[in-house]
Amino acid sequence: MSTLKVNNLTTTSGVELAPAKLWGIVSGRVTFELHDDLNISSATDSGTGRYTFNFGITLGSTNYCPATCDGYSSTAWDASTGLSRLPSRTTTSAGINTSTHISGVSVGNEEDMYKVAMTIFSN
Repeated sequence: MSTLKVNNLTTTSGVELAPAKLWGIVSGRVTFELHDDLNISSATDSGTGRYTFNFGITLGSTNYCPATCDGYSSTAWDASTGLSRLPSRTTTSAGINTSTHISGVSVGNEEDMYKVAMTIFSN
């Protein structure tokens, strides 16, 4: 395997590229498990519909850009519309709360998801 080390990553036209600082995917419904990650030291099932990702690096501030997604189905990410929120964030962890918006389930009721993913972009 080769390693490429650079100080700045840009396109040929000079546009700066900002790859994700960290990301992780967990199963949250049947058996809680961290499946795959980059710079995540651990993940915790913090209660129904609540998950915490602990970072393996320390970010420079809490002004990072999180992107989350979740899936209600055991077979597909897009089987329902999942709503994810980050109620807590520090430079070393972020909490995600998930709920669904499908027939018979009210928005805002936290519910465990089969899959939960988070990606963080930061300087």
